[in-house]
Amino acid sequence: MEQSVQDLEALIKALDLESFHLLGHSYGGVLAFEYMKKQEQQEQQQQRVLTAHQNQNHNQMTNYNNPRNNVVVAKSLILSNSPTSFAQSSEEHARLLLELQQLHAPDLEHDGCSTKEEELRRLEQLFFETHECRTPRTPEPLARAIRKCHGAAWPSAHQDIFHYHAAAASATHASEHTNMPPTLLIRGEYDFVTESCTRSWFDILGRPPLWKETVLSNCAHYPHLEDGARYGTLLEDHCSSLEKVQDERPSRQQGAIQICS
Repeated sequence: MEQSVQDLEALIKALDLESFHLLGHSYGGVLAFEYMKKQEQQEQQQQRVLTAHQNQNHNQMTNYNNPRNNVVVAKSLILSNSPTSFAQSSEEHARLLLELQQLHAPDLEHDGCSTKEEELRRLEQLFFETHECRTPRTPEPLARAIRKCHGAAWPSAHQDIFHYHAAAASATHASEHTNMPPTLLIRGEYDFVTESCTRSWFDILGRPPLWKETVLSNCAHYPHLEDGARYGTLLEDHCSSLEKVQDERPSRQQGAIQICS
């Protein structure tokens, strides 16, 4: 994960962006959060250096460059369908799969699932159609991604991050983390990344208006593919509202960065 965060850091630097909105989907949301946390930690360290320099020089700041002047600022963070714990989302995956098995037991028998292997394959397909992507056909971008994972969608494709648990930048209360940008949380109504998997974001990010959450009806884990128009409108409204209220400064470039799982 650390290498991925470093790659994102290098990408943002290469794009020469002074400010941007950072969106991450699923595991990409975790990477986006870890990137922002790293930026916050660096800024806290820089501020400590600045304070020490002020104390040492009796607040005489001539010939000293404020490190905040070189900080690349994210105007907002968007965490889409991202759990704070992959172990917990896997538990929800298993729970919802069992519910489907109990609900569709007669249908599975009627469909001719004579072996446990056939039943499991049918259950996994039902799970995908119910809790992952609720479109009549699998969108081609998602189908390609699944093929690259050798047919694995979730959670087996992410076993290397199974033990990840999101945490605030330090042991202090989240309400003290004022340097984190405004955050939009998005999840689908039927997403296997359920409310119990995202609830801890509230403690990590602090109290509203530092964050807000939107649940998209009749969507699951891929709302940007299931209802792209509504998803796009949500993002546009979110970003434009912040552009209006935040100070505009002359910049090299501004933009939006999206990280998909």
